[in-house]
Amino acid sequence: MSSYEDYNRVSRSYDGTRRPVGLNIVLGALASSGAPLDSLKLVDAGCGTGAYTAALRDHISNIIALDISEGMLGAAAKKNVDGNVAFLRASIQALPFRDRAADALLNNLVLHHLPDNEAAGYPAQQRVFSEFARVLRPGGALVIGVCTREQLRHGFWFNQLIPSAIRACCERTAPLEVQISMLKEAGFDVKKPAVPWDDTLQGDAYFNRLGPLDAAWRDGDSVWSLAPPEELKLACQRVQNMEDDGTLADYVNDHNAQRLATGQITYLRATLR
Repeated sequence: MSSYEDYNRVSRSYDGTRRPVGLNIVLGALASSGAPLDSLKLVDAGCGTGAYTAALRDHISNIIALDISEGMLGAAAKKNVDGNVAFLRASIQALPFRDRAADALLNNLVLHHLPDNEAAGYPAQQRVFSEFARVLRPGGALVIGVCTREQLRHGFWFNQLIPSAIRACCERTAPLEVQISMLKEAGFDVKKPAVPWDDTLQGDAYFNRLGPLDAAWRDGDSVWSLAPPEELKLACQRVQNMEDDGTLADYVNDHNAQRLATGQITYLRATLR
């Protein structure tokens, strides 16, 4: 379960502002396992509402989608009723599979929900990477989607409205070089990270300048749940004030320009030695 987000509640509105991105990167990384895509046994670890599972099932015939949130897993199952997909409620810190059971594993935008911090050395992430290495066969492909600290700070036009929330999320997010080092220590060969530069995680909803005023819109990005009540109140008031004085559109455009230099998501691609 997320250490700070109520995903059983959020699951009811999450898909309104989220979509799978970087699918060509994901498919290319999964193909690096050396086996045909349609023969892979893929674990979507932390599947959320199953958007990536649904996007991949036409290419991969054997997918096991798991999540610890009953609400998110239920939404995923409804979305994937006609595919060759199995669903399990489980934690990514204790995957319910025997050793070497999977050919490929996808973990997308999940790691920042672990109860981790820099001072402790990110022990939860280290446990997760060890689990990934245990479950994958030698040569198996691993794809991890993360928002880097730079992307958290500059990849979303609205994040500078909630600075303490961003600081809290950055604290939970290991620097990219640390994540790569932990993967190598767990037994993975890591390729150069890849960024889908033109994609936005929220699709067209990302450009809704009044979105922060809508709780359902905010549910599409868990960083909002890290904002203290007073910070959230001030952020919404600032958005409304800028809309009233005609400066909000320029604010969105100016801050969105930073996204073009950072992207919003980075894919770590690795194979197990």
